[in-house]
Amino acid sequence: MGKKINFQVCDDICMFQVFKEYVRVNEDNEFFVDGNFVTGIEERGVIVDFQNFNHTYEIFNLLGPHWGGWEQTPTAQSMYCIAKKWEEAYKAEIIDISKDSIEFHLDKELSDKEIDELFEEIRGLHAESNYDGGFEKLREIIKQEARFSIWWD
Repeated sequence: MGKKINFQVCDDICMFQVFKEYVRVNEDNEFFVDGNFVTGIEERGVIVDFQNFNHTYEIFNLLGPHWGGWEQTPTAQSMYCIAKKWEEAYKAEIIDISKDSIEFHLDKELSDKEIDELFEEIRGLHAESNYDGGFEKLREIIKQEARFSIWWD
């Protein structure tokens, strides 16, 4: 099936270590993970096509101890469970990940009640909205663009 995730490797040594360990380049200068090719290079990272993933939350199995677990950031194992729950409840898939932020795309329109529940869960993770304007701006982006980004300080 395959899932594409923008993988931000330039802002943290642990994320770079994961990239260094798992991503390879072939004779055509195409990057791949386990035989799955990177589809493009973005300003903020590299879009990797994880064709062996059925769900984007599986990225946390790959990252393991290289992601989270510092200060109030959840561990990769905890975030795997949270992202799985959000995929099931809100049709949220990870589209961008860095050492301290995650962006999700929503494949369904959320009701105000669902947005409030999601915000409660985000606050329970000690995460913040990754937009100027905080949670009110986050609500606006969820409604208008069907995506949301959170981060940990």
